[in-house]
Amino acid sequence: MPYRYIPERFFKKKKIKNIGEIFSDINLYKNRKKKKLIDDEILSIWEKHMDSTIKEHSNVLSVKSGTVYIEVDSNPWLHHFTNFCKHDILDTFQREANKTFVSDIKFKLTSGS
Repeated sequence: MPYRYIPERFFKKKKIKNIGEIFSDINLYKNRKKKKLIDDEILSIWEKHMDSTIKEHSNVLSVKSGTVYIEVDSNPWLHHFTNFCKHDILDTFQREANKTFVSDIKFKLTSGS
């Protein structure tokens, strides 16, 4: 396709932006910083309020859209967490979290298992 068919706004730019300017324009750095604060809050609640047996067999992976993703090390523990611990853990996160809204918990089996 020859250049004469491409609108001028696509190939003639007056100023070239560096990658940092582009990221700051779309608030990527702010979103990362906010996500890190949320993850830190959830991890601190996890370390502070969860039983040692729970922490021994599981690990917080991430928080996305109000859902906390927790990795579990075996099928029996996955069953136990899903059926017996989920509501207690969810209540703890909802009660203790100040900056993060937690609406659900999803458990995932460790990929190495």
